[in-house]
Amino acid sequence: MLNLCFQINSTINSDFSENLDSCFSECCGQEFEKHYQSYYKKIIQFLYSKPFFLFTFSFSGCQLEWLGRHHKEFIVLLSKMCGRKQIELLGGGFYIPLLPTLLSVDRLGQIELLTTTLRKYTGKRPRGMRLPNNAWDSSLISGIKGCGMEYIVADSHIIPSNSSQFLPYIVQDQGKNLYILAQRKDLSPQEDESPQKYIDRLIRKVSKSCPDADKPVVCCEITAKKLCEYINSGWLDELQQIILSEKYYNVIELNLPAKYIKSSHHFQRSYLPACVYLPSQKTTISSYDYLLRSPDVFMLYSKMMYISQMVNQSRGDKTRKNAAKHLLWQAQKGAAYCTTGRDLTIQRESAYHCLIQAERTVREYTNFYSSVTSFDYDSDGVHEYICQFDHFNAYIQARGGSVFEFDIIKNAYNYAANATGHTGLFLDYITDNADSVFDDTLTRQIYKEVSFDAKRREIKLLAKVSSVDSGHLLILRKNYYISSNGIQVQYIIRNESSVPIKKYFTVESNFLLSASESETFKTEIVSGEQKELQVLEGFLTSTKNNDVSCIRFSDGEISFVYEVNENVDLYINVFEDKMVLRLSWAIDIPAEREIEKTINISVVPKTIRKKNKK
Repeated sequence: MLNLCFQINSTINSDFSENLDSCFSECCGQEFEKHYQSYYKKIIQFLYSKPFFLFTFSFSGCQLEWLGRHHKEFIVLLSKMCGRKQIELLGGGFYIPLLPTLLSVDRLGQIELLTTTLRKYTGKRPRGMRLPNNAWDSSLISGIKGCGMEYIVADSHIIPSNSSQFLPYIVQDQGKNLYILAQRKDLSPQEDESPQKYIDRLIRKVSKSCPDADKPVVCCEITAKKLCEYINSGWLDELQQIILSEKYYNVIELNLPAKYIKSSHHFQRSYLPACVYLPSQKTTISSYDYLLRSPDVFMLYSKMMYISQMVNQSRGDKTRKNAAKHLLWQAQKGAAYCTTGRDLTIQRESAYHCLIQAERTVREYTNFYSSVTSFDYDSDGVHEYICQFDHFNAYIQARGGSVFEFDIIKNAYNYAANATGHTGLFLDYITDNADSVFDDTLTRQIYKEVSFDAKRREIKLLAKVSSVDSGHLLILRKNYYISSNGIQVQYIIRNESSVPIKKYFTVESNFLLSASESETFKTEIVSGEQKELQVLEGFLTSTKNNDVSCIRFSDGEISFVYEVNENVDLYINVFEDKMVLRLSWAIDIPAEREIEKTINISVVPKTIRKKNKK
């Protein structure tokens, strides 16, 4: 008897970068509303009137909450069909995370949260789960079993090809067994394939693969759009007639995964290697290697792990701690850790926003105090410097000696943006002339730590720039002095050569701006001996000013003020909500001499500025 299990998976399209759940931001699920009206409303009405058809549904936690608020009639029908065992709902991670990349406490928390939500709306808890984003690791087995799950449904591509994919698998870890059902997309109905041809094709494939199997199973996924086409064309009604016909009555039946697992006694012992399957690329890769493919992704992952440890190790108000956990779990949404796909900037901006909010919440119930610490934050073997103050965080890396994350606590926003593969604020360039193309000599160099004083909040770094052709050697000392008001960066450039050197020294900062604040954005530039003030409203395309002593730009409720010890040439360019700010000096350094340049950046919340005016 061939068992056929149909599944409608509403959380994933072709790749987890195209996640339908991404619409559940502040746009209130408008995209999913369209899907509901076009597909799910028709599907649930059809299934309710046709008890013969058994289907498995997979929803994310956000989708269930949205359906519960906006379409209670859907939830009511879903609950009734679960009660009569016509529909089975799969569990998983509430925010569809990459489970192998999380701490075990967050894995369990996400799975239990979705289980609680399913029980809330249907009165039943799931016994199986969809593997979020097809990200697998054997370390998941114990945690999944501990959450009361008996099986998982996973894409067949993560399962070794040397075994039959028409029989359930059994994997184990630390003495705990977990069943796996392989879902094969090639066994879904093909375009213009009649129900008769479809059934015959399944039977041929199963007979060829495992002719002696007592109860083989075929798990196939049908998109909501395709299912509606089958409903409208009468394809499903014809399928019902064929299955109930005398020829196929004892050959094939529709089933649900949980019911099938209980009745089956034929399993295959197997081992699944750790991987993430990417349908759009038809390849598998380990979770960690996937994160390493993009510096932006890995920086976000490092931040998530740091905040996860902070939240889970904190002690204090349980209500606020739970609020911080939920913010952390929101930031673990798999779509934010993609390397390709739509709305990546929005997804990562949202993830950082949740992480900074979680950190702010933890600060409220713990004894927070300002600090500057040094440790290997991103697991690259080199220490980073984590500067935490009441109003902002500044994360400084040895590579390039730059600020790769700049969080403003008030609006929970990371302003440090990525530019041409280099990240953040205070990127250093030394060029032959003002129009030279910037190279990555300094931005990719690992600055040597000269000294680090956590108590005085001083970080002193050093880099060397040499030219083989001319024999020039420059020593760049970069000293950070951090306070609660902002950051002072002192540059000391020494000419170690026996001849004078004439170059251009440029410091670049890349800010990620909030598109919602474009109307209130303002730039103020002070230049010339007379300290003339130029005020520019809204986002700029580009501007260039000479002899500048002070720059101030405001993004919503926050203002940033740049001040220099010597007037500088200023270049500003804004594109795609990213502002590139370059300060450039022409430097002429005699042999074995040095010069000094200093930049101060201050963070000024508007509320503080108004109080000072009073």
